Amino acid sequence: MIEEEGVGTLGTMGAVDAFGRWCKGYGIDETNGRVVAALMGERDPSSVDNVARAAGVPREAADEVLHMCERMGLATADSEGRYAWRDDAWNYRLQTAATRCGELKQMVTEVLPGTEGVMTERLHELVRFCDFMSGEAPAMASRYGVSKTQGCTGSCG
Repeated sequence: MIEEEGVGTLGTMGAVDAFGRWCKGYGIDETNGRVVAALMGERDPSSVDNVARAAGVPREAADEVLHMCERMGLATADSEGRYAWRDDAWNYRLQTAATRCGELKQMVTEVLPGTEGVMTERLHELVRFCDFMSGEAPAMASRYGVSKTQGCTGSCG
């Protein structure tokens, strides 16, 4: 549960605010960033109401973002509707990037013969990117997994 002072198991408002602002700076809805940060700060599964309160957003908005996080594989939901951030969320996203790029490349390859002009050029570039990501994403996941076992080597605080 959240402590009244705003610094509880759901994280500090400072981190929630900062992540929200960072997302907004990149054209991502600030609410998404606030909800993600609030959920990341929770050690145990948390209800939509608790995450919404910690993020300072309406319940409906938190519910939508939490469902999105679950669909993306960043969070899990239990049978009681409580959400938890996956401990391997970032590694999972890297590992699935190659699979998703493979699916995208297959779809693009199927429609490519019927295209022309700038569409053809851009789809060929997308195929090249998918080829790159199919090799790079697993390598990144592997390097990330190794770095997690070695601890923080940067400015982690």
